[in-house]
Amino acid sequence: MKRILVAIDFSEVTPPVIHVARQLAKALAAEIHLVHVREITAAPMPGSLGYGLAGMPELAPMTSGARSRIRADARSHCGK
Repeated sequence: MKRILVAIDFSEVTPPVIHVARQLAKALAAEIHLVHVREITAAPMPGSLGYGLAGMPELAPMTSGARSRIRADARSHCGK
């Protein structure tokens, strides 16, 4: 096993789930990949082929500063 995919929802169980995943990854010398999925309930934008950024500005391209803040937040949830 090379990669472990961990679904997270940022609830109170997220830190313990990440902790167990880290232990498993260490034992198996595997990488951890966190995924958070958000359901899109908005209707497609007129004239578009999909949902675009309908109500989800976080899907817009991020600046390097935003990426750094997200990484720092993820580290704090992991206990690093």
